[in-house]
Amino acid sequence: MTYKCCAYLKNCKKYSSPRSRYGMCCLMGLLGSAGFAQYNITAMFLLSFAYLFAKIICNKDKHRNFAWSTFWFSVFFYASNLYWLAFPLTLDFRTHGILIPVALILIPSFLSLQIIVAAFVTRKYFHTIHQQALAFPAIIGVMLYIFGHFPIEFPWILPGYAWCCHEVFLQTLSIYGIYGLSVITMSMITSMGASYVFYNEGKVKSAAIALALSLLLLLGMSSYGLMRLHNHQTKYTNIRAGVVQCNLSQEEKNDESLDYANLLRHLHSSNLLNFSEKSKEVDFIIWPEASIPYLYRDDMVALNARLRSILPDKSYLIAGTVREDVFTAKTHNSAIIIGHDKNILKYDKIHLVPFGEYIPCRKYLPAQISSIASNIGDFDVGCAPKILQLKELSIILCICYECVFPLEFIPKNAKGCPDVENVDLMINLTNDAWFGQTSEPFQHLQICRSRAIECGIPLIRAANFGISAIFDGYGIELASIAINTAGTINAFVPKKIPGGTIYAKYGDTIFWIMVLLLLATAIFVKYVGSIAWRSIE
Repeated sequence: MTYKCCAYLKNCKKYSSPRSRYGMCCLMGLLGSAGFAQYNITAMFLLSFAYLFAKIICNKDKHRNFAWSTFWFSVFFYASNLYWLAFPLTLDFRTHGILIPVALILIPSFLSLQIIVAAFVTRKYFHTIHQQALAFPAIIGVMLYIFGHFPIEFPWILPGYAWCCHEVFLQTLSIYGIYGLSVITMSMITSMGASYVFYNEGKVKSAAIALALSLLLLLGMSSYGLMRLHNHQTKYTNIRAGVVQCNLSQEEKNDESLDYANLLRHLHSSNLLNFSEKSKEVDFIIWPEASIPYLYRDDMVALNARLRSILPDKSYLIAGTVREDVFTAKTHNSAIIIGHDKNILKYDKIHLVPFGEYIPCRKYLPAQISSIASNIGDFDVGCAPKILQLKELSIILCICYECVFPLEFIPKNAKGCPDVENVDLMINLTNDAWFGQTSEPFQHLQICRSRAIECGIPLIRAANFGISAIFDGYGIELASIAINTAGTINAFVPKKIPGGTIYAKYGDTIFWIMVLLLLATAIFVKYVGSIAWRSIE
């Protein structure tokens, strides 16, 4: 299969003019997006980035042509993956429509710097195929990590997520996390690209070695996954959870005249949970993000009584809401836990969505932009992640896109490390109705699934519009409600994996070791090992 692809890439030589070359780069970037949810054609992603490495990075083309080729590839890759960023702006088109080019062009262009900088550094400081095949995965891994933590904190389309439809390959997340899997994936890609370059140059032995390395990585991932899933059988606690998905469109949620009707729909669905054919009352009911359609305060006695009315004895409701603190008057995107006792537990979202839940540097914005963003409120940031006790379980809550940050929504222990050992269940509340039936809900679901595998802890996801689901600690989907569908889930909570995972204990340490080893090997090959490689031929 690889050499058929090589023959195809070889035929691309006829696209020699800059215009046709850039067009080919746009096409390959576009095709690369098919590797992610909801299409999940992993091979398309691997081949498109193999093209990037073989035809652009390894090509001794002029710097100007190289820069534009990389730019067009990257922009089309990110724009086709993140086109859904423009969808919320269409809900009030007259006000926010002017910002659609920002979502479709400016943000993908900014994210493209991850690939462009990595490609530029690789090409400038590493000059042979062997060096570049080693250096590029490490450098792009560093760029992905930086962009996922610092400039805009948006670690969404990472190469490791291209494996999300293959639960066997995903099991390696339990060793080195999503950044480590991204480096392994890019190493596989550069080996494929190097194999094509060597084959095209008539260096058959080098091509065979590069291809063998790529297949060896694939074999290692699959072997570990099969071994980890061998005789896998999900074990359950005696705690039963209910998930409610009312399938409200964002237009319905934005219409204040429907607030009471929307609340009644959640209450009615919750009552159905307790009278289902399974005839088992749930121990806690989970509603999605912002499911309570009012500005919530702890002293809202009538509303609290109405919410408690749906709960069986000794049961709890976990619900998302916009909350005003009665003491500080701060406004939070929150989750509350209500039982029949007077105590109300709360979690306030820590990672806020820029330009969605707050406007960065609002006071410095030009008047024209500030007026457009005037109806976007600034939520206040929560204090810290917290472990909440619910029945016999220690749970942690994360709201919306907080789940894209591995381990960061888990509280730290006395040693300053994520306290994964004392967590039994992760719960994600989200509202993906903002993005309609685009690829965003599918991508978001797979990102949540990855967090369960990394930590070895089951995850329950409640989504207003879909996709709600329950995953065990191996990332196996136990139950789900499809997108754009109203429904409920009534199921026992899975047990976490005994002993945890390597990633839960060491975090991204293994990822950084991989990066350093690849860079050290590339530097070694640059100054010492080139003679050994030439002797192979």
